[in-house]
Amino acid sequence: MAFDAHLWYASSRRQIANVVLDKPARASPALVDAMKKGFVYLVGAGPGRADLITVRGAEILKSADCVLCDKLANSALLRFARKDTELLHVPKRTAEGGSTQDEINRLIVEKALEGKTVVRLKGGDPCIFGRASDELEVLNEAGIDFEIVPGAVSYTHLRAHETSLHLVCRLLLE
Repeated sequence: MAFDAHLWYASSRRQIANVVLDKPARASPALVDAMKKGFVYLVGAGPGRADLITVRGAEILKSADCVLCDKLANSALLRFARKDTELLHVPKRTAEGGSTQDEINRLIVEKALEGKTVVRLKGGDPCIFGRASDELEVLNEAGIDFEIVPGAVSYTHLRAHETSLHLVCRLLLE
């Protein structure tokens, strides 16, 4: 008997449909546990201007349930967030009204354990002077998944933007 791909495909689809309808699959405990936990993005806000954030960073902000915003991140970036997004300003200052790194770490983990998509929005790049290692350590300890979204940081671009000259200008070298 020759193999009939169309018949096999139709038969396979019926079998799959019967399995799905008769006995719904159960998710593994690990999958259920992962679904209960949220996800954390450490997003770099870039060099300061709101229009210089990466496309990926803007997309992540649109999907966030909670944003913990650094003092150095341009507050205009929050326009990318949904209207129902919980916005928490967590400036790191030693003066009153500032947040300690431990408080920020606690908030990140707390919000993620509530099942939220959490964005830690940081000025510049989260891994350059951003205490990302401290935040990643507590996320690892809590078993929370994360992604680092680098900020487009170019100090040479900033200097060129300020002066209208490139870092190495051929006209000056001639």
